Amino acid sequence: VPRRGTNSYKWDTPAEGVLPMWVADMDFEVAPCIQKTMQERISHPCYGYTALPKEWASSYLRFFEKQFNAALKSDSLCFSIGVIPSLSCAIRAFSRPGDEVVLLSPVYNIFDHSAENSFRRILRSPLLCSNGVYSIDWSGLESCLSGEKAKIMVLCNPHNPVGRVWSKRELIRIASLASRHGVLLISDEVHGPINGGEIPYTPYFSVSEEARLNSISLFAPTKAFNIAGVMTSACYCENPEIRAKLAFSLNADELAEGNFLSYPVAISAWEEGGEWLKEMNEYVHRNYLYCLSFLKERLPQAVVSPMEATYLLWLDLSKLIDDDVAFCEGLKKKTGLWITPGSTYGPEGKGHVRINLATQRCRVEDGMRRLLSYFEEA
Repeated sequence: VPRRGTNSYKWDTPAEGVLPMWVADMDFEVAPCIQKTMQERISHPCYGYTALPKEWASSYLRFFEKQFNAALKSDSLCFSIGVIPSLSCAIRAFSRPGDEVVLLSPVYNIFDHSAENSFRRILRSPLLCSNGVYSIDWSGLESCLSGEKAKIMVLCNPHNPVGRVWSKRELIRIASLASRHGVLLISDEVHGPINGGEIPYTPYFSVSEEARLNSISLFAPTKAFNIAGVMTSACYCENPEIRAKLAFSLNADELAEGNFLSYPVAISAWEEGGEWLKEMNEYVHRNYLYCLSFLKERLPQAVVSPMEATYLLWLDLSKLIDDDVAFCEGLKKKTGLWITPGSTYGPEGKGHVRINLATQRCRVEDGMRRLLSYFEEA
């Protein structure tokens, strides 16, 4: 889909000849049902204040039940304009300046911003890695959670950028540790529906009583349905005291009211977008398998982490490069391929890169050729 000339953050920023495979933004046409919903709503010539319809919550309930066998409760859902605004709001509501926010690292760098912009300290629990496969250092995590200043843990489920789908057993253990040490768990689950592999995503809140009563889950159709430009998301919390405080804070920060497209677009995605989502996941998974085969044959020094979920390929290039930031800058200058250095996501990402595969196969093939050419011509 040609995107230049649309003020696309991804495509209108770079010069001609640059292939952007960095930001987590798809190049696929939005599902026809969503396009139709938007066109129908826009065709009405009044775009005033819009009330939250009952169908908004019920669409979440039906989708999560059908796709993940997870039972949401409608009165535990709160509307918010976005996952990251909700995260930042929750961090301010449930901690104080100087408190610690625990992260499993490497992890989505905007989590750092959400905490540090509110004068909270980041406490990293480095993930363990063996031949590209990541796991949790349980003793290290408990050490972080047991600290006096640790008040919040932010989980990425599934995990961006390493591609892990955390198992139910792992989530239960995280919930137990967080509850034991009085740390509130906030789980960003925006990548949950993006799962073309064989390992099913499990919503955090659903794994145990401890998870259910000591968490805030952040959901949205925006990443999975390529509608990040539409401001719509949900906060889910079954603990009434936590939910009341969260709802108050969302309202105080002016995050609790959507615009005239926020609600119908979300409803359309959850209710009618299932087939499009399935096809997208299958397509992206085939892109991943292509990269896996290409790199194994043409660049075997690169270690590929299993992409169990998300559409983000995580590569360990530490056998080939010394500095991932300098490498990505040189790669863009030399070949035009724009990807993200792994150290963006914390020091544990050093020597790695992240590549967006949610694009047409011809671009994925082009990206792999450009990556290879850098090393062949070095």
